[in-house]
Amino acid sequence: MIDATVIVQHSLMYGGVYAFVLAGLILFSVWLNVEIWLNDFPDAVKVRFGPMSVKAKKQRAWFSLIFFPVVFGFPLVALGQLAGEIGNVSFAAAFLTTFTMVFLFNLADLLIVDWFFGVLLQPSFFILPGTADMTEYHAYGTQIRYHFRASLIGIGFCLVMGLVMGGVGSLIW
Repeated sequence: MIDATVIVQHSLMYGGVYAFVLAGLILFSVWLNVEIWLNDFPDAVKVRFGPMSVKAKKQRAWFSLIFFPVVFGFPLVALGQLAGEIGNVSFAAAFLTTFTMVFLFNLADLLIVDWFFGVLLQPSFFILPGTADMTEYHAYGTQIRYHFRASLIGIGFCLVMGLVMGGVGSLIW
């Protein structure tokens, strides 16, 4: 019988690294050009700012070539490492590992990227040009609720990733 603590420890360790790497990539991309994340801003800010520039669309495409392979590839690497530790990886172990990893990223995105940087610190590189005076940046309760709702949607993504990677991981390992 497999010791559940091994799976939990593995999930937390790889999930912490996963969350750190993805949050770091997001912060770097925001610093590079916040407009890449235009679709994640409240509607009033998007209307005031206008459509995404061609430059930002190209940057977003390049960023996606780095970001999404990490989003989907890192859990597979973690499951491969788990197989090295426990042997065959069951669907439940693959689901738990992947769900935990993606959930930790979702939590880091909410607490660090959205709330700490986006709401509390609000560095200038988090503000779309021409929108700094908008109340959407200063209505802290509204911002916190906005990001919290988005993180609830993220939990759905955690479930989907857990189910998909649970199936894939248990078939491969």
